[in-house]
Amino acid sequence: MRIGARVRRVGDHLRGLLPSLRLRHEVSGRRVLAVHLLETGLREHVEPILQWLLAHDDCLILIVVRSGQREEFIRSSTLPLAEHPRLKVVVEERFLAKLIHPGVLLTLHPETRSRVADAWGDGRVFRVAMQHGLPDKEVFFVPDGRGDTLGCYDGLFLYGPASRNGSLRLYAQRYPDNYRRLQLFDVGYPKTDSLKSSEAVRNEVLRGLGLAPERPTICYAPTYQRTASLEWQGSEIIRGLASLDVNLIVKLHHVSLKRPGPDLEKWVMAETGGKDWRAILRTIERNHPNVRLAPSHDANPYLIAADVLVTDVSGVAFEFLLLDRPIVFFDVPELFDQFGRTGLHFTGRSCGQIVSSVEQMCEGVRLALANPQIGRDRRQELRDRLVYNPGTATEVAGRTLQALMRRR
Repeated sequence: MRIGARVRRVGDHLRGLLPSLRLRHEVSGRRVLAVHLLETGLREHVEPILQWLLAHDDCLILIVVRSGQREEFIRSSTLPLAEHPRLKVVVEERFLAKLIHPGVLLTLHPETRSRVADAWGDGRVFRVAMQHGLPDKEVFFVPDGRGDTLGCYDGLFLYGPASRNGSLRLYAQRYPDNYRRLQLFDVGYPKTDSLKSSEAVRNEVLRGLGLAPERPTICYAPTYQRTASLEWQGSEIIRGLASLDVNLIVKLHHVSLKRPGPDLEKWVMAETGGKDWRAILRTIERNHPNVRLAPSHDANPYLIAADVLVTDVSGVAFEFLLLDRPIVFFDVPELFDQFGRTGLHFTGRSCGQIVSSVEQMCEGVRLALANPQIGRDRRQELRDRLVYNPGTATEVAGRTLQALMRRR
């Protein structure tokens, strides 16, 4: 019995290796970019770059995901995964077997130590990280138990001046030798390149959601932490906004939309309590026909459609700034107790109204709709600090990756 079980395990292992062996033969002699998505819900941050490379380069692109997220990623990705011969999806375990050797590894998680980046630390692969949000919370790269999270990278894509002056400044103070070793690239924030305020796009998005384009539109986009507004008071906030004469789009963080069940990660359960926000929103939508849960991970269409954004500390607030429209921040003091009050996530709220109750929030929304010019000077000042290469960051990132691949 034991011998039979071992034989089956060996057979399963060999069968699992066959796709990787075939891919290894296929990529022989080609330039390879590997993109590691620890959370596939962040795909909208990198997919514009990959689309650009497919159109302007002949490299092979490997998208590395966790095995439990592979099928969901394939279903939800906007990339032509099935038909494009230079796009391949591999799971972490197969990639870490090192049967396929990339020239460049790009990841989206510089705030945590990457076992995938660590595995390619022999100098043959250029490992570069980019952040997945505009607000610099000054918790990345600082001594909070995570240690030197950038020590496993060779380069860092910077989204704007604020990224040089926040966490990276703190990192340089604590790890000066590693900071000097890092290559820094002023890329910008590719995810926001498609933010083009257009009445036609706005109307198309709203009609697609079954909402009336002639009505003003509010987007509520909170972050996911247990001390943020959704977990603290989310249902009341949504119902309060729904009571106004507006369209309401609820754009939730991908972590808030993870499906409850035995496979839910422990850290997600700790933050969200395992709530099923899809089911909660379905109930609210039945009672409030002006409410819609945003069906796509990509926030850009919903930001384009919105006249006012309501959020807490979500990075979409700083993306919305690029549209120069009013923002209402729901105050979350317990979250600031946790993450501090010196980073852009806290100080950047000066570009909008800060409210601490549902009643104040509704009044703030009314004021913003009546006078969208309020706070424009502060929005402009902060916008100039946020992004390099606005509108062209995707091309800059793509050309930078091309140059790095040619060097390997």
